Amino acid sequence: MKGAALLQVVNDDTGMVLATEAVLASTFSRRLRGLLGRGELVKGRDGLLLWPCSAVHTFGLGYSLDLLFLNSSGEVLVTVPALPPWRFSPIVRGADYVLELPEGMIGETYTCCGHRLIFTLLSKLA
Repeated sequence: MKGAALLQVVNDDTGMVLATEAVLASTFSRRLRGLLGRGELVKGRDGLLLWPCSAVHTFGLGYSLDLLFLNSSGEVLVTVPALPPWRFSPIVRGADYVLELPEGMIGETYTCCGHRLIFTLLSKLA
């Protein structure tokens, strides 16, 4: 997966881990494919960080997602809990990244607008 890396994501304000194995999708083809063809995400482990990105959709997915829209410094601008399948997210001005997480992770990690997320590179994916 060219343009992909494996990341750990932590909420710097709460200390809660949002994902231990989030994938960074930073090429057009990787962002276009997104989570299509993949089963449900595992809470606390999985996530998909899309960059650059300011809106997403859940067309073709069979499950809901929690979404975090972030600026370039990792600050949460907008939270969208439980976006159902076959929906568009809002377009968020100023968003550089969108972090897609399993449904329920926003609430379970107490993540709010204004919180800052920390991304640690674990490895690059081939």
